[in-house]
Amino acid sequence: MPKYLMLDHGGVLDGIVTEEKPGNNDLLLAQIDDGLYQVLKNGVKIVKQLNFLVIECGYEIVFHSKNKEKDQLQLLEHLSKSCAEKYLEWPIVTAMAVRDQDIFPDIDSKEPIIIKDRTHGILIAGYGQDLDGKSCVRSALSKLLSINEESHSQHIIFDDGPSVVLAARAEGYRAYMIDKNLSLEEAISDVCQNVSKIGKDEIKESKFNTVEYFNSIYKSKEILFDENYNFQGQLFQFDSLNKNAKNVNEGEILQTNFEKDYLTSTKKIN
Repeated sequence: MPKYLMLDHGGVLDGIVTEEKPGNNDLLLAQIDDGLYQVLKNGVKIVKQLNFLVIECGYEIVFHSKNKEKDQLQLLEHLSKSCAEKYLEWPIVTAMAVRDQDIFPDIDSKEPIIIKDRTHGILIAGYGQDLDGKSCVRSALSKLLSINEESHSQHIIFDDGPSVVLAARAEGYRAYMIDKNLSLEEAISDVCQNVSKIGKDEIKESKFNTVEYFNSIYKSKEILFDENYNFQGQLFQFDSLNKNAKNVNEGEILQTNFEKDYLTSTKKIN
């Protein structure tokens, strides 16, 4: 059965917006304004490593996004064009889940509309109903690609939403949370290193895919999540957010202007 690398868009593949000019190892996705760039940092290395995992290790690329089809294709176009300018080729994308209430009104992600005849060649699972933690995306992709629950550990997710990563891990997937502590380049390098260490047909458990790592990046006075990624803690505090720290109950989300997408439960952050 194929193994999938499931890549989010916002905060992951679409990079950052910066005033700093892209370096030789970066991919320039777009110039938004004079002196403002959308850049995938270390994109050259990311593309080379993705191609290694696809060509040498048998992985396939899947988009782990709730965006509409045209938006996902637009990002893919930017990535492909930027790669071509560096004499690189973005790896083939096998499939995407598309949440679009206009086209797929009220369609359940567990029974998505399957589309296999698009001219761009990417398989599509279309649906309309949203679910917390992007479980709708994984349900739609599972139906499209015949991914069974027993095989979840063979697939790897890269996302910048803590609630998404928690939900994916609780479902048995390997999942990297891309944020200031772990870049996409570092996460993919970790996959490559672990594959290389023990052989291309299997992958060693990474420290970044443990509940211990997930707890360690949150400066809490107690363990926040148990081995099944269920929320346990009551106090949620960041070193950089001391003046904004507060006691929270399960299900509440702490959001400030200084940090984004940190959570204290398995509830969704939009």
